[in-house]
Amino acid sequence: MINLIHRHLILFILFQFSLISIPVSADNDSIKIRGYVKPLYSVTDFESLGIEDTGSKDVEELRPESSFTATLRVSLFWQPEESLSSEIAYELTPVFRRSSIEQSVFAVQAANPLSYRAADLGETLYSGSDGSDFHLFQNLDRAYITYSPDFVDLYIGRQPIAFGSARVINPTDVLTSFTSIELNREERFGVDAVRMKLPVGTLSEIDMGVVSGDNFSARESAAFVRGRFSVRETDISPLVIVFKQNLLLGLDTSGSVGGAGYWFESAFVFADMLDDHKTGQDYLRISAGIDYSFSEDLYAYIEYHFNGAGTGNPDKYRDFILGAKNNIAYSDGTVYLYGKHYIAPGFSYAISPLLSSTGLAIFNIRDHSILLLPALQYSLSDNASIDTGAFIGTGKGNEIVRNSDTGAVNISTNSEFSLYADTYFVSVRMYF
Repeated sequence: MINLIHRHLILFILFQFSLISIPVSADNDSIKIRGYVKPLYSVTDFESLGIEDTGSKDVEELRPESSFTATLRVSLFWQPEESLSSEIAYELTPVFRRSSIEQSVFAVQAANPLSYRAADLGETLYSGSDGSDFHLFQNLDRAYITYSPDFVDLYIGRQPIAFGSARVINPTDVLTSFTSIELNREERFGVDAVRMKLPVGTLSEIDMGVVSGDNFSARESAAFVRGRFSVRETDISPLVIVFKQNLLLGLDTSGSVGGAGYWFESAFVFADMLDDHKTGQDYLRISAGIDYSFSEDLYAYIEYHFNGAGTGNPDKYRDFILGAKNNIAYSDGTVYLYGKHYIAPGFSYAISPLLSSTGLAIFNIRDHSILLLPALQYSLSDNASIDTGAFIGTGKGNEIVRNSDTGAVNISTNSEFSLYADTYFVSVRMYF
């Protein structure tokens, strides 16, 4: 009970600190309310995984999972003067889901995006008794102040923090990065932090901050220092991050040559560097690529990614699936790919003024599996659009056997992206 009171007290202070007691006489132009509603329907075909059941129980035939969500996000902005502003954003998401299989064994093993919060509202407001039908989730995603006098930008509270210039996979982005198959990518999850940006010249700055983990635990927290310097039309950003007892040394560069853009982003992680009992394995990650706009309608890019935390042996993917929680790169470092070498070409094309298309293919060079991500977007109005797309994994089939009597699952892996169940979705975004 004391711990619960402590959490709510911290949250209350965070609210009050972010609001700073907005004066009743504030100009209406200084207060703005924005947001969006996003209904989303998706179908996941687990039958594409080829799961075999060996139990003696009569089990329901494996069927696709259907899911309907309707995210409502409301953001309050307040700017009483040019150098001072604040933002609070809250999300409410009902989820209706029908599934015949436990997903956790097969889903991408992503790190918890809510782990860098000192205290929080309970994420789940309601969950059906059978755990499969109706759920209601909430997210206090922003609650921070921005103070910007002439010599510094200061951010205090729950805010988005992201690193890296790569288009597909960001090795330096270890706080709240997205996986390739995220259905909701509109907003980066907020983290509890104090952040300061100091300009040190034209187009150059020093960016530093402290990010709190659960209950302000030092072991679960993070701190970073990043430089951003412009040298001969090239942006160079060295980065040092301490996160959950691990040390990351990163370098991110981007620029242009001959009309094409390029980027090189790398991170070397010393696992458990600050822990007296080092057990994790150090690893290197690199993303490098180029992009080019062929016309006003067609933009294309290609990226190479090296994942030093992965393996070149497809037979060992099973170890990553079952042991992700005990692997620093996957539990703390936001790594979710199992292989080592990838090529990822992508494009966007405006078919008409109202209809556009995007496509991305991620190739695992070692096992020849491919993840395809085609999508279409149609503009309904200035404030509304409809999106449809899919995540389709192909590759040499894996052997996945479950026992309906014991619930045990045995996996024998041959390729990575054939472990991804095909998912199809359609969504509508309405902004206000």
